[in-house]
Amino acid sequence: MAIQTLRKIFFGNFILKGHSELQSLLNQIDQEKRTKTDYGWMWIDRDLSETSTYQQIKAKNPAEKRELVLELVAMLPKLKSRLARRSSYRSSDPDISLERMGSLLLERLIRQKLDLREDDFIFLLNTYANVPDRAYYHLNCWPVGYTVKQLERFASNNLLSPDFQAFLTQYIQQADFDQKRYYWGSNLPQVKLKIETLLHRARSGNATVPPLVLSEQDSFGRLVNQSVNSLSGKMRPHYYELLHLAATASGAKPTKKYSKAIEKIVEATGAIHLRETVRTWLAFLISMDNIEEEYHQTWQNRTYTYTTHIFLQHQNATIAKGLVWSLVQVSNPITLVTIGQLAERAFRKIPGVGATAMALGNACLYLLAHSEGTEGVAYLSGLKTKMSQNNIRQRIQQCIEQKSVQLGISPHEVEEMVVPHYDLTAGRKEIIFDDYTLEVSIQGIGKINQVWRKSDGSTQKSVPSFVKQSTVHQSRLTAVRAEIKEIKKNLTTQRDRIDRSYVQNRSWAYEKFCQYYLHHGLVGWLAQRLIWSFELGEQTIPAIWRNNHWEDVDGNPLNGINDITRVTLWHPIQSKTEEVLAWRERLEHLEIQQPLKQAYREIYLLTDAEVNTRFYSNRMAAHILKQHQLNALAGVRGWKYSLMGAFDDGRDRAEVAINLPDHNLQASFWINEMLSEEAMNDTGIWLYVATDQVRFTQDDKVLNLIDVPPLIFSEIMRDVDLFVGVTSVGNDPQWQDNGGTPQFREYWTTYSFGNLSEVAKTRKAVLEKVLPRLKISKVASIDGKFLKVKGTYKTYKIHIGSTNILMEPNDQYLCIVPSRGSASSADKLFLPFEGDRGFAILLSKAFLLAEDHKITDPTILSQLGK
Repeated sequence: MAIQTLRKIFFGNFILKGHSELQSLLNQIDQEKRTKTDYGWMWIDRDLSETSTYQQIKAKNPAEKRELVLELVAMLPKLKSRLARRSSYRSSDPDISLERMGSLLLERLIRQKLDLREDDFIFLLNTYANVPDRAYYHLNCWPVGYTVKQLERFASNNLLSPDFQAFLTQYIQQADFDQKRYYWGSNLPQVKLKIETLLHRARSGNATVPPLVLSEQDSFGRLVNQSVNSLSGKMRPHYYELLHLAATASGAKPTKKYSKAIEKIVEATGAIHLRETVRTWLAFLISMDNIEEEYHQTWQNRTYTYTTHIFLQHQNATIAKGLVWSLVQVSNPITLVTIGQLAERAFRKIPGVGATAMALGNACLYLLAHSEGTEGVAYLSGLKTKMSQNNIRQRIQQCIEQKSVQLGISPHEVEEMVVPHYDLTAGRKEIIFDDYTLEVSIQGIGKINQVWRKSDGSTQKSVPSFVKQSTVHQSRLTAVRAEIKEIKKNLTTQRDRIDRSYVQNRSWAYEKFCQYYLHHGLVGWLAQRLIWSFELGEQTIPAIWRNNHWEDVDGNPLNGINDITRVTLWHPIQSKTEEVLAWRERLEHLEIQQPLKQAYREIYLLTDAEVNTRFYSNRMAAHILKQHQLNALAGVRGWKYSLMGAFDDGRDRAEVAINLPDHNLQASFWINEMLSEEAMNDTGIWLYVATDQVRFTQDDKVLNLIDVPPLIFSEIMRDVDLFVGVTSVGNDPQWQDNGGTPQFREYWTTYSFGNLSEVAKTRKAVLEKVLPRLKISKVASIDGKFLKVKGTYKTYKIHIGSTNILMEPNDQYLCIVPSRGSASSADKLFLPFEGDRGFAILLSKAFLLAEDHKITDPTILSQLGK
């Protein structure tokens, strides 16, 4: 059909100069995308397919639509060129509307069936590449990817002529196709790969793919290239097919087409060969470092330096993602270990950037969620507790929930049933090394004891010499140490999971409780040190596991328990004060150190002020927190928060929020901006924020506080108190010395030496019991909210909450900064619970100041006037 005839079909009488009929068509579509409001006619982002004009165009035959595509591509460069020469734009500029509508229509039509010919492809591709003003309009501004898809359809039914092959060969040599990364438009490296594949097939006369060489801008690309080159000539083409397929890995999950293609490749290579080859490549990524690139930019005679962090070159990242997908059908337990570690590496946060490789991490989550059985979801459960980014935690939770639907059980039970035992029995195991036995036993959170026992029963701490000299034994010992490292991590993970069960409304039939908790090799060590409540008839009796049976607070055996007895984790809010104190005495008598605060758990009851305010609590308001610390801690505790900064995103307030689906409740802790030019980082994020009220909602309605279940209210307020207690600027002992922010100094002083929080009150209660047993008891005493220590030079008052120090007689401030990870005198003490670093800091300062004459640190001595 002649183009003049087509123009009449679309536009009636065609005026050749300036594409006026085409412009009329585009203006008509533009008008249909507008809508009338109270303020007049406004353009809205309505889908192009909703317009009647587009529907008429869509109904045309492929030949007619081909002519319109060619007409559009002939017109658009002229519009783009006119726009590029203008110094400014007006919203009413007709050329802007024409260019926008023309680009939208072209992108729609180029995806449809068209009767394109070789000359048409040459015209389209040349026009894309030769637009004037390339500084403004790059190659990937055009629908190059969709055009090449048309080319693939054409090549499936037609032979490519030698001249056309020569054109394509020359075309892909443009620098645009070697871009390092892209953010919008066509993925040109992938387009180049498709054209190379078409050319290879046209020249070889078969369906094989050309060799694919990964970019060697990162070490992963170099590794894969070397590995493929080392394969046999028979095996190598199949891995080229795999890499070509992996390079197309877009979207959130593999398509059916992708999965079928993997099946054919697995059939050709063998499942074991492909699994081990790809697993080895992916394992390399786990220890691969980011690439730092430093850039310098000069503007107005000033040079600015900035650094970017790159983990994988863009196409290599896509290929790595596709390789993870390739293992979905052939994964085994060893594969899942690698993928679990790779997910953790991919989600590792780069400061100021975010996750190292989000798409790669998501691919790992997909594999773990779709692996056979429950082993994959075990890694998901562990990952969730390690991630501080809320969006990643939520994605992992979604995967767990999907798996729970498949298994027909709750997500909580899925997490319980997948916890590994590590072949432990009550937290202990033995590994035989010839005549020696390595005894491994859990001593505490993060503390694993290792003892070598000889055949005569004697023990030693050091590794026997015969183990060091044997390659087999050394390899086995390395594996044992790696497992011990995993036990330490998982023990913390399971401790935190049990701690969260208070707000999850969890209860168990005794049979399940024994399976998942009491007799579990790893979790059993935790469960046997906690108090559990048993529903026996109309009574609920708390008890603890002692001497292979349950005992109540008085040490009496608990009778009447059977497989269907309901068990819950005891909370002190459920008992009277006398019973809570009795449990504390009982634990101290038995010298049981609980892995989490339970008997000494802080309780937050509704106050009169909160009853009066009805819908909110101001108990934790008016504090100044370090925002980045708050964000990290909130993520660990399962709360959601978005950092606020000096950017105009319409927010001057944010919320630290948590969803409690088991109770159909949501809790939020309001956070306000603290506007100060001196208190922001280089990216414009505020360093400090102010706290406000706490609210509860249900079905988007604010809930009266008296209607919130007391245990839930207490646990939420405990978390909020933790946020304040850990991240308040009042806890920074260097605040006065480093200047802080001037307007916050009054708050720092008030908080540092003010009233004790609930956490500090618990710390004081423990201190009252511990202090008489300490060697500093003769020079230390509790005086209200302070631990008073009499040294040789001065008498010191250590605030039990903040651990900041004042010196008598004039309350001069003494700055002592505790070192990270240093041993404390409290480490050898029996404490009724683990995890209070503040208590350890308090005692370490007390021991240091009790012997202040032995201090050698010049920074401290100068403050003492020595």
